[in-house]
Amino acid sequence: MVLLTTNRVLSFSSRKLRLMWDMPFSTVQGVTIENTGIRFVSKAGKEQDRFVYIQSQSSIEWFFNEVANVVKGYNARRRLER
Repeated sequence: MVLLTTNRVLSFSSRKLRLMWDMPFSTVQGVTIENTGIRFVSKAGKEQDRFVYIQSQSSIEWFFNEVANVVKGYNARRRLER
């Protein structure tokens, strides 16, 4: 299970509702679509990248668009804060 907020992406285990990983947008270098999901590329290096597995192509495209909208808003807020 993945939760997209205005500042970060979190992944939970759906069985025990335990946090698997948490990636603030301040640490994200980029977001890419792959054949089986979406990769969040970390500024800290490839070993810190996070991957969200998504079965259907239409769901991958939908979630990527949601991420793009949230990241645009995040970047706009950061520019205003400077």
